[in-house]
Amino acid sequence: MNLNTMDLNLLTAFDALMQHRQVTKAGQSVGLSQPAMSNALSRLRKLFDDQLLVRSSHGMEPTPRALELHGPIREALQQLEITISDGGGFDPATAQRSFTIAMAEDAAFLLLPRIKSRLAVEAPGISVAVMSTAYVPGIDLVESGEAELSAALLPIDLSPHLRSLFLFEEKLVCVLRKDHPALDGMFSLEDYLAYPHISLQPNATSVSRIDIKLNEMDRRRRVAVSVPHMLVIPFLLPGTELIATVASRIAEHFAPIAGLEVRRLPMDVAPHEAHLAWHYKFDRDPGHTWMRNLISDIAAGL
Repeated sequence: MNLNTMDLNLLTAFDALMQHRQVTKAGQSVGLSQPAMSNALSRLRKLFDDQLLVRSSHGMEPTPRALELHGPIREALQQLEITISDGGGFDPATAQRSFTIAMAEDAAFLLLPRIKSRLAVEAPGISVAVMSTAYVPGIDLVESGEAELSAALLPIDLSPHLRSLFLFEEKLVCVLRKDHPALDGMFSLEDYLAYPHISLQPNATSVSRIDIKLNEMDRRRRVAVSVPHMLVIPFLLPGTELIATVASRIAEHFAPIAGLEVRRLPMDVAPHEAHLAWHYKFDRDPGHTWMRNLISDIAAGL
């Protein structure tokens, strides 16, 4: 492929298509009409001799070749943007930029509404695209270049070319309906295990920290319902004898809405920590630095 004969604007179009997986939205994000973006997709397919995005029951899905191309192309575009930007002249009030952030569900629940509120006032031209960490850890999405930041759990053996900072700590608590029979006593471990449970299982291979701890104690709980999303759990509890174990801030938020009681978890499970992580190549990027500081400031106020 000869770069001298290639329209490099197609790479920006390709990145937008991969982020939005929808021709109209991708075009809007880079200032192209729907016909113009459709034409760009046709040219990209011819350029790479691959369909890149194909229609499915879930919308537009990337081909293996598109997934292979996206990481390096996105990284190259980011490096180019950093190289030609005025390092000391970043102004959030006038900046036009999109950040892709991988977020765990509780981190998104706590941070994203506050981020959007701040951006609306301080940086209306900055947009945020959120990626789930349910199937691919946020740190892996950062390493692959698919995400610029990750707000999620952090592995013990963090890669040396990644940076991180602490955001917040979250403990687990129990939630159950207000007139649940388990609330008649002290809500002991025996009470906890005597009733059916809702288990959070983001993907088929995930294992709950609750079940790990119970296995260590040679105890078991009876899981009646498994769900992939924490935020649906509070609405499954009313009118049942189910018990759920969720992040404390989510429990406190939804308890008055759904008519629930919150109780201390009757066993010792260490709180988990959410960290913000990024690739060191963004260390001197003023826009990236501003966004990191914004998220850190929001987390400090939780």
